[in-house]
Amino acid sequence: MFSKFVWDVLPPLGEVSLLAMEFLNEQAGIDVPTSEQFAGTIVVMVGLSFLWGVVYHFGRH
Repeated sequence: MFSKFVWDVLPPLGEVSLLAMEFLNEQAGIDVPTSEQFAGTIVVMVGLSFLWGVVYHFGRH
């Protein structure tokens, strides 16, 4: 559901994610699925990780 939101509202982030996965496929030989749903999922996971890091940082100070 969130990955669909990424493609509907924030398509440049999804495109960057797809480009990164294609780069990994070509350069490192890692077989990463390059679908829009998976790319959106990666963007959501990175965003949630960043948000958690900010909350944790401010919680410690």
